[in-house]
Amino acid sequence: MLKKLIKYLMAYKYLMVGVLLATLASTCAKMLYPWPMKLLVDNVLGKQPLYGHVLEGSLSILALIALTYVVLAGLNGLTNILGQRWLTKVNQKASLDLSGDLYAQMQRLSLRFHDRVRVGDMVVRLTADVEQLQKAFVSGLSMVTISTFTVLGITVTMFLVDWRFALVALVVLPPYLMIFSTFRSRVRDASRAVRSSEGARASAAYETLSSIRVLKAFCQEGREQKRFVNQMRSKMKASVQAATWEGMFSLLVGVASAVGVAIVMGYGGWRIIQGDLTLGEMYVFLHYLTALYMPLQELTCLTTVVQKASVSAKGIGELFEAAPEVLESPNAVTLKRVRGRIAFEGVWFSYEPNRPILKGIDLPIMAGEVMAVVGATGAGKSTLVSLIARFYDVTRGRVLIDDKDVRDLSLRSLRNQISIVLQDTILFSGSVRDNIAYGRPGATKYEVLNAARAAQAHEFILDLPEGYDTYVGERGVTLSGGQRQRIAIARALLKDAPILILDEPTSSVDRESEGLILKALGRLIVGRTVVIITHRQSTSELADCVAVLSDGVITEVGRPEELRANGRFYGRLLAL
Repeated sequence: MLKKLIKYLMAYKYLMVGVLLATLASTCAKMLYPWPMKLLVDNVLGKQPLYGHVLEGSLSILALIALTYVVLAGLNGLTNILGQRWLTKVNQKASLDLSGDLYAQMQRLSLRFHDRVRVGDMVVRLTADVEQLQKAFVSGLSMVTISTFTVLGITVTMFLVDWRFALVALVVLPPYLMIFSTFRSRVRDASRAVRSSEGARASAAYETLSSIRVLKAFCQEGREQKRFVNQMRSKMKASVQAATWEGMFSLLVGVASAVGVAIVMGYGGWRIIQGDLTLGEMYVFLHYLTALYMPLQELTCLTTVVQKASVSAKGIGELFEAAPEVLESPNAVTLKRVRGRIAFEGVWFSYEPNRPILKGIDLPIMAGEVMAVVGATGAGKSTLVSLIARFYDVTRGRVLIDDKDVRDLSLRSLRNQISIVLQDTILFSGSVRDNIAYGRPGATKYEVLNAARAAQAHEFILDLPEGYDTYVGERGVTLSGGQRQRIAIARALLKDAPILILDEPTSSVDRESEGLILKALGRLIVGRTVVIITHRQSTSELADCVAVLSDGVITEVGRPEELRANGRFYGRLLAL
């Protein structure tokens, strides 16, 4: 994951070079900070000659010293502004690239992955984890770059000025390293616990809020409140533990710094008494020592940010490493418009090893034929039609479209041949018009209206507050089930795909809505190969052929009137 992050940053290497140069200039300005004061203390106030000249009482020298200090401060401020501006630009661009790639990866991953991963956890990875990495980009990069240059610059300068004093000043480095190595793993583990509890909390909140109607219907507000509070309590405990380790870390670092300053003050004072060191030189070393310990403290405090970011990076890295189970063949064939012949040949499928859902399915569907698939709940009907669009790959056997194995086709061109109308119709936040045109974003207003009319939706859409521009709300909750279903049919009509899959299109609507939907379906199925999953006679009677699926096996295939007459499963189903 570190290599991937560096790759995102290096895409903007010229900006990074600018950041590096600005940081170098800022460091040089900081290195010169104490020298005007040394000149003032030793050579102006202390009357020590400078290159044979006595500077006492020279107002021009005093003005020059003051001006030099102001210029250095201005140079440091200007280079800091430039460096931070460029670094922020790099960070925002890299974060944008990372978020975009992560979102694309989430969409590439197969349905089997999404079936087993909590949505809340995915949202946390896409938002909080990326934000944590973004924070590490800004504070981490700037702090590491500035602190590294500062520490190296100060160390080299101190050794050039007085190597003995430099050795005394750096005596605190071994304790720093010992503290760092001791607390690094503890801070990381505590940060990981916080991150895990955040994911659980987000998942609990998302699950509850997305099912708010069920919660209210069963009066479970108290239970869900208790569950959420328990998740928050777990996060609180983890956060307190993390803060404790961070506090102890900062305490020991501060004590080590104070010990280092005390040693330098004692050693410097003794040398001044001995006449071996001037007061100005003592000031220079104390300034450098303070400037040295500050970036060291920042680097050690950065451990917390880095450890939190490493936990986030681990979660994001797992997503990037997850391989889609449904992979496109390197030599995938791009489909043009198909005739629509579908064939299941010896198809076996299981979600878990040794627990097959489909068992040796052989089912041909002719081009332009309407095939109804009926069967008890859990028989595998929805799984069967999911294989046509290759949402999952068969365990054994093959699924063919126009005699081509779907695994040999490009996923985009395959799914462009298929329209799907689900029982639980999914609409998106936006206008009615946008939802109808979802499968064809470039559709004209005239095409959208025609699709709505054919789907028996035009009249009720006109009665909405803003007609086709009415905002339907998340998942279309502001519309009735029948209205949502007719919009879904209009969406399928507008896509105009040669293969149509209908998954219980009328099971959750009233009789009046069912009649309108059936009328719309009658227009939708003309000239298409259609697979209908249904329990209702009214829907199955639209079919040319009916296949009965029982416990993962096809037990009956025939025309509706034939199966109705033989009195087996289909006949009993209609009787019920």
